[in-house]
Amino acid sequence: MTKIQPTPRRVDSFFRKSLKDPTWRFAGCPDYRHPSKIKHPIGSIIRALLLGLICNRKTLRDSESLTKSISTSGSSLIPNTISDTTLYTALGKLPEDYLLGKLVQQVLSMHRKKQLRPMGVPFGTATIDGKNQATLTSNPNGQGHARDLADEKWKKYAPSSATDEGDYYLYPVLRATLSSNEAAPVLYHLPIPPGGSESGSFHGFLDALHQTYGHLELFRVIDVDAGFTSLQNAQLITTYGYYYLMGLKENQPTLFQKAKKHFICQWAIKTPPKISIAEERNGAVIRRSLWVSNRLEGAITSAGEWSDVTEVWCVRQETEKKDGTVTTEDRYFLTSIPVKSLTNNQKLLMIRRHWVVENDVFNSLDLQWREDDAIWSTRGNAIGTLGVLRLLAYNIVQFLRKRHLCRKQKDGTRAAPLPWRELFEVITDVFKGLHVGQRETLQGSISIA
Repeated sequence: MTKIQPTPRRVDSFFRKSLKDPTWRFAGCPDYRHPSKIKHPIGSIIRALLLGLICNRKTLRDSESLTKSISTSGSSLIPNTISDTTLYTALGKLPEDYLLGKLVQQVLSMHRKKQLRPMGVPFGTATIDGKNQATLTSNPNGQGHARDLADEKWKKYAPSSATDEGDYYLYPVLRATLSSNEAAPVLYHLPIPPGGSESGSFHGFLDALHQTYGHLELFRVIDVDAGFTSLQNAQLITTYGYYYLMGLKENQPTLFQKAKKHFICQWAIKTPPKISIAEERNGAVIRRSLWVSNRLEGAITSAGEWSDVTEVWCVRQETEKKDGTVTTEDRYFLTSIPVKSLTNNQKLLMIRRHWVVENDVFNSLDLQWREDDAIWSTRGNAIGTLGVLRLLAYNIVQFLRKRHLCRKQKDGTRAAPLPWRELFEVITDVFKGLHVGQRETLQGSISIA
């Protein structure tokens, strides 16, 4: 049996390999800085920002300190210390489109290495959802979506007072995540323009996603929540050659009431679920049961006929707390996936993976990288630039955490991932050269243009 190396050495080995990837080379990046003020190559600046995010530095000052530690170890990644002022200025001038291309390049590299295979299902699933990447009391670059303070969900006050009211702005984006993979990497990102909406931007986003990855067979299912559920979007997904999995709620009243009524009848005659599983979480027992029906096939609404619907799924989640109280929630889904393509266990797994984009990806970006409320810079293109850089960092760290450091167990599942805080500390130490023993430092072994 192969001896498992200590975590720091495995992290060191991971970055030794990944730093050789073209994703880390930025010599082709357009440089819009004034020639007389260029002190550091554009590649060094982007790597400094990216490494600051990978090591989860809270501020640009912390990132400056990191560049000092790395450059002291003789690194070719960042040969010299880069000040936080330089990083701040450069952020507003970096081209977001170029960095989005780097995100795609990163995903394509993972695909070539066969790192993006689906987990437990026969084909890949791309989950599309919207996210806010900043909430500010100003509107830099005129790209914000103005909100009034009646909207408690996003409410923010001016920094001068805890009670001052005034305008504030959101910077929403659409993102696609490969939810069928353990690491759930983000595939694509598109800002929603001022005055636009998630639903209104869906067509353009899906088209860009298809143009980028459609030739790879990376995913065959487009998964969306109920906010995107419409006949138009269902037909659009089908036109591009994908199957759809759509959440079903009251915004589609005809279909929702028909589905709800059908399953109520099934429960009344005690129709057993297709599959039921249970797990313990935080002292509570959670039971999930799946019912399946094809009775909505060819359903007709005011928008037209849903001729591609093959099945409607209902998942009942019952949560029993320590005190014995039980809460029940029913969730409904429409799909065009061929009936015999999935086992009942796989259907339930796909529904559980439906929530990965919120519970894992977006939650990690907000809680670990503080995406919505800890903006390093708002100058020029900085908000959009940081949004893409964070995704590059997330994909790297999450793959390291969920795949590279999580060995498979005898039952085929992976061990629990390393806690975020501990992982960030190890990564930081590795880049500072504290855990590479008698070998040459990680940074000094890599030559990057």
